[in-house]
Amino acid sequence: MNYKGFEIKIEEYIEKRHPQYNYLGFTARRGEKYLNAIFHDLDMRLKSKNELLEIFLKRLNSFIEYNTDKSAEHPTNEGEDIVRYSFEKRRVQDKEPVCNN
Repeated sequence: MNYKGFEIKIEEYIEKRHPQYNYLGFTARRGEKYLNAIFHDLDMRLKSKNELLEIFLKRLNSFIEYNTDKSAEHPTNEGEDIVRYSFEKRRVQDKEPVCNN
């Protein structure tokens, strides 16, 4: 299954005698980026496979949004300086400027 360029794989393990080991796993991968989630027996009893897939896709959407955010917390290009948020919520260079004395 493909979703927004991510290849999604579903893995299900059902153990009839020991249901506490049951799980439904989702993995989304696109190049170097990947996200996975495992839902255990309790999740599977409360929600259907499709409902759990919907939950995973919402997480994946947040993951995609987080990784494409251009705010100070997420440098977008390898060549960019690493930056951080200051307490004043403005962009601040992570390295101290060089003094020319």
